[in-house]
Parts: sequence; C-alpha cells; structure tokens
Amino acid sequence: MASLTTTTSTTTKEKSPEEALEVPVDVSEKDVDVCASPRNLSTISWIAVVISLFSALFLFALDQTIVADIQPEIITTFGHVDKLPWVSVAYPLGAIALNLLVYELQVFRSRTRADG
Repeated sequence: MASLTTTTSTTTKEKSPEEALEVPVDVSEKDVDVCASPRNLSTISWIAVVISLFSALFLFALDQTIVADIQPEIITTFGHVDKLPWVSVAYPLGAIALNLLVYELQVFRSRTRADG
C-alpha cells in the first residue's frame, strides 16, 4: 500500500489579522453621496412604520410573558418536566409558521391580481 505525501511550501507572507481584514476600496469620495437616501418616505409614513413594528414587537413580548406565566400549570397538567423547553418554544414556532403562511398567501394573492 503506497502512501501519498504532499509537501507545501510556505512562501506566502503571513498576514496579521488587521491586514487580512483590510479591503481595498476603489471608490473616490466624490462618487459617494452620503446624504442620499435610497428610499423616499415622508415623515408620517416613517412614524407609522416604526409604530407598527414596535407595537408588533410589544404584542409578541406580551404573549410570551403570558405563556411564561402559565408554564407551571401546563407542566403540572401534562406531568412531563423534561418537556419544559418545548413549552417555551412552541408558541414562537407556531407564530413563525403562521407568519410564513400568511406571507406566502399574500404573495400568491398579489401574483393573481397582477396576472389578471
């Protein structure tokens, strides 16, 4: 049985972590407009979006708090303490699955409206 051996040469210069992270940039400062916004949202639209996101986050956290408060009763009812992590994971998992389903239905609805 023949064994294969390979030799490697270390002729490349070892770079420090700082040098390895440096990326050369070919963009001059005159090509970049720092103040340009890729989106044009009015102030009221921006406030509505932020309030919507914050309220959704608040309601989700409130639901999680309610689930956390009733965990002892759930565990005593079913009698399996070893499944306690699944109680805390089940609600967010269901919410994420429902969000994905609603998103897919919205995409399907928008495609059918666009087609005809």
